[in-house]
Amino acid sequence: MAIISICILSFLLSALNLHELLALPIQHAHTTCLNIVPKDFWMSFDQALLCGEKIPNSSLKNLLIETSLYHIVVVSSAHLLFLKSTLEHTGLRFIPRFLRPAVLSILLTGYGLMTSLEAPILRALVAEMLSLGANRFKLNWKPHQIILFSVIICLGIHPKLIQSLSLQLSMMTAMGLSIEFQIENSSKKVFLQAFVLYLLLFPLLALIFTPHPVGIFFNAFLAPFISNILLPFSIISTFHEWFRLFYIQFLDLFLITLRSLSPGSVSKIVSDPYPYHLTWVYCLFCWSVLSASFTIKKRYFE
Repeated sequence: MAIISICILSFLLSALNLHELLALPIQHAHTTCLNIVPKDFWMSFDQALLCGEKIPNSSLKNLLIETSLYHIVVVSSAHLLFLKSTLEHTGLRFIPRFLRPAVLSILLTGYGLMTSLEAPILRALVAEMLSLGANRFKLNWKPHQIILFSVIICLGIHPKLIQSLSLQLSMMTAMGLSIEFQIENSSKKVFLQAFVLYLLLFPLLALIFTPHPVGIFFNAFLAPFISNILLPFSIISTFHEWFRLFYIQFLDLFLITLRSLSPGSVSKIVSDPYPYHLTWVYCLFCWSVLSASFTIKKRYFE
């Protein structure tokens, strides 16, 4: 079975101590990313958006937490998906088809190193590699299988991620996004998906703070804006000084908009020690329900 092969691969990666072997390249790539970001008021925001650096405690960080956008700004799997889509529709089109998967994997891995291979990026990167491999060898793996396999391999690469809330949030987000809604109205579909994500992530986020329901609106309509507009704007502004001036004005307007829509301070809860055993049980339970729904749909509705 595929799950046995994946577990064996994860064990071998753990034995190789791969994460420590990559520690120096990761540090060098991440430092390079931090250094190329212009030094101005928005430096910490751009370092979070581009390099996965955590935003220092500030009014900006609190605002992003209040609006449930912090996990989108600090490098998420959405960034990797945007980069993949951009590469597939631009530069990779000029590369021979049989070489595209290898080139795409190398470029995405390079970006992952720049972000310190944080848990969300690592899981999304592994999932992308598994998806490319499944397509290449016609393995017919379903989205929920790739999600579970990617988590298992991540734990092999970096066993300490067993205690990572970020990895669990990434897993649950991927599961929520993999659910297909038979709704023609795109706005309703986006809102319903955000609502499902809110319900799935609430038990995990509640360990840190109490997520406000208004976060459903922000994740439905502003999260795509951050990944598809602010991220490319940030990249361009890093290398073009004239565009940086426009970008700063744009961010100022974005900040004003967020402040006007923010529900206000949230109740922060710090669960110490973090009950990661229980949260993994929750994640695996949700995955089992999703897996069963795929099986039922295939057997009775297709």
